[in-house]
Amino acid sequence: MRAENFLLGCGIVPALALQLSDIMPEKNISKTSLASKLKTSRSQLDKILDPENSSITIEVLERVAHAVGKKLHIESA
Repeated sequence: MRAENFLLGCGIVPALALQLSDIMPEKNISKTSLASKLKTSRSQLDKILDPENSSITIEVLERVAHAVGKKLHIESA
């Protein structure tokens, strides 16, 4: 099983997507400006931040976290 599939199944990827969505208003970052930083479209960013998106990868979430000034840290218990 790939790590992304395991993390998605555990609910970690959707939780990360929701956390990143919550950080944006705190940092006054619009979806349009974030999409520009990531060199992607606003509609693609909406897909990335959709907690129901089953095709998101850890690498993409890491890029988004970096773009909002955060580091992605995943730890297993």
